[in-house]
Amino acid sequence: MADHTVLACGPWTRSLLSPLGIEVPIQPVRGQMLLLEGAPNVVDRVVLMGGHYLIPRQDGRVLAGSTFESCGFDKSTTRAARTQLQACALEMAPGLAQARVIAHWAGLRPGSPHSIPFIGETTLAGLWLNAGHGGNGVVLSPASARLLGELMNNESPCVDPAPYRCDNASLAGRDQEVLS
Repeated sequence: MADHTVLACGPWTRSLLSPLGIEVPIQPVRGQMLLLEGAPNVVDRVVLMGGHYLIPRQDGRVLAGSTFESCGFDKSTTRAARTQLQACALEMAPGLAQARVIAHWAGLRPGSPHSIPFIGETTLAGLWLNAGHGGNGVVLSPASARLLGELMNNESPCVDPAPYRCDNASLAGRDQEVLS
């Protein structure tokens, strides 16, 4: 039997904790993306604009993203999102005008109020949470893991853990709106 268990289950976190009497405002948020194929080297670095991005791939393709949609666990793609993402990509890099869409998909992110993740021990001793990073999970994972490890080992935390707490008082005080 483990002394500590870490729950890091993305958009499924809420449904896994709820039967334990722990309510966290984490909801699935759909993000749709496109993979474009066009002229090589049109995009040679990551481009960010208005919440959208272009990421060049080593094979010359370009990833264009992303939407941020509250629609439950629906991972379907939509024509409206495809049109929006293509228009944003073209605005950021006009050289993509002839690029063709070779893939369009959607994934689910763990949305939390103001995109602030929950990191710390829950109200059940030994049950720790590291979830709710929204679209920033990949970027924040090293720092989140470090903070969680420090808290679990009773070490001095690298940052103030208060904004990320997941105890009853903290959960009750957090704004419940996921998409702001």
